[in-house]
Amino acid sequence: MDSTNTPPSRKKPLASHQGLPIEKVDSIKNENPQVVKVNKHLFKQMEQAAKRGDAKAQFNLAVCYHKGEGVAQNHEKAVEWYQKSAQQGFSQAQFNLANCYRKGVGVAQNHEKAVEWFEKSAQQGFAQAQLSLALCYHKGIGIVQSDEEAFEWFKKSAQQGDAQAQLSLALCYHEGVGVAQHHEKAVEWFEKSAQQGDAEAQFNLAVCYEKGKGVAQNHEKAFEWYQKSAQQGFAKAQFNLANHYHEGVGVEQNDEKSLEWLEKAAKQDSDKNIAILAQYALATAYKQGRFGAINLSKAKEYLHEITDDKEINSILEGIQEIDGENQEQVIRVIRQVSMNALIELERQEAKEKADKEMLSFLTHTLNNSLGTVDESIHIIISTLGTDYKEDANKFKAVSRLLSLANIFSVTNTLIQMFKQYITEPENFKTKWKQDNKGSETIYTTLAFALQQTVNRLFFRLSSRYLAKFFPQFTNTEQDQLKQQFVQEILFIEDKSSQKIIEWLKNEFDIIELEIDEEQFHFEKDGIRFTFLFSIFSEIIYNAIRYATEKPIKVTWSKNADSYCFTCSNRFSIEKRYKEEKSQQGLVFIRRLLTLLHKSELIVDDTEDNYTITVKLHQDNFI
Repeated sequence: MDSTNTPPSRKKPLASHQGLPIEKVDSIKNENPQVVKVNKHLFKQMEQAAKRGDAKAQFNLAVCYHKGEGVAQNHEKAVEWYQKSAQQGFSQAQFNLANCYRKGVGVAQNHEKAVEWFEKSAQQGFAQAQLSLALCYHKGIGIVQSDEEAFEWFKKSAQQGDAQAQLSLALCYHEGVGVAQHHEKAVEWFEKSAQQGDAEAQFNLAVCYEKGKGVAQNHEKAFEWYQKSAQQGFAKAQFNLANHYHEGVGVEQNDEKSLEWLEKAAKQDSDKNIAILAQYALATAYKQGRFGAINLSKAKEYLHEITDDKEINSILEGIQEIDGENQEQVIRVIRQVSMNALIELERQEAKEKADKEMLSFLTHTLNNSLGTVDESIHIIISTLGTDYKEDANKFKAVSRLLSLANIFSVTNTLIQMFKQYITEPENFKTKWKQDNKGSETIYTTLAFALQQTVNRLFFRLSSRYLAKFFPQFTNTEQDQLKQQFVQEILFIEDKSSQKIIEWLKNEFDIIELEIDEEQFHFEKDGIRFTFLFSIFSEIIYNAIRYATEKPIKVTWSKNADSYCFTCSNRFSIEKRYKEEKSQQGLVFIRRLLTLLHKSELIVDDTEDNYTITVKLHQDNFI
């Protein structure tokens, strides 16, 4: 978080809305007309006195017309009576008449006339008129620009105790505008204004203490004056106060207080450029976790504030007033950096979400397979009896099952390894390319996926659900079918992929399989096997679950420059993929496929046939 130490208050002290442009002097606000509540009777008395030529009564009558007190508001009448009083030398009337000419209220706007009446009032020692005349000289409005004349009138008004004039005089000394630069004098007048409660003067005095300009450096004093200014809502002071709390400069370090003041500065409407700086500081802090846990949603919220185009034109106009092209460029850079940060943050969030969803899918798919092991062991032990240790053949069968469990444990380890590949896609791609040798093929992967699909059906679904696939079997016959599957598939000592597939095709009528010959190989339990097994088993399992007719059809074929895994089944629209997890499965698979070159998932649900095709470009198997 950077401190706003440009000052005091800015590089060009009198050119900003913070440096008392003429618009800051409001005649109605500052005139003190001595008329608070006026009834009709009092108004009549005042009108009679005014008509008799009483200058003060004429002034008060003008204020009534100006403010609509005791009479309908009428700016033209107000100017008429201000004029009468002013011509008699009443200084407050001269000041208010000047402001009417300056603003074009009740009379045509005329800056020269405004200066004429400001000067008449100023010559009589009216402090607010002296301040306004100084501003006219400073800006060259209605009169030839002169920093020297501006300085003299600022000084006259300041010596009478006008806080705004004292601030402007201090800025003249600080920057050497209309007078030789003198930092000690600047501090003297900043302090006079600050003691009267001027928030900008308090801020500038704080900067002087912080930088040691015109006064001995004192961080505690700087903090004290920043705090006074910030409590009045001065945006730059709030921003710097937040920085002091954050860094522990001049005060005990306190991130809670830092956050509090930074948020106040970020909500400022009076100083949009400081609000942008505060919003960017908050976004950065929340993104990096400076105020505790990382909060990406909060970071995005503040970046959106900065990049909101609805207000940018008015913001930039304000910046041009303050510091010209330099500050405009600074804020433009901040906006661009913020836009880039927001885009990067949204990408990061999207990636994290996608990673979590993909990992959830992979873990769900593989753990579903792993989850069948204990139940398989339970079934076979119940089938073989508790005396399996005394029977060599039974002991051999259970040993084979336990061996199968070890294979699943390896697969479980692959889940953890695969998480690293998902979070590091470049590493995944490298590992994928390297996995091009070994004993595994598409055929063996499909065989394993089919075996595990049936395993999941038998040991993860209830008997009632299984009746959908095997309506011809009673519950007892279902149990016998499970035992047959364990004995004839899981415990075939010399089983091969071919034997598994043949057994499934012969014993079950729920799957129809066609596999074209393919030449590529990969490692057993390697990255390609894990990746393809996850996709195959998820698609086949859900196809069987939602099929309204048997069999489902599974094919692997070469089509032009791509290999295609296709799974088709008959379905009813109201049932197919109705469950949320099944819907998500396809989303996850699509995201997985983005890791491979020119690969995609195609879904065709025309008529009453549902077909899913996983298209993998041949370059992925080089």
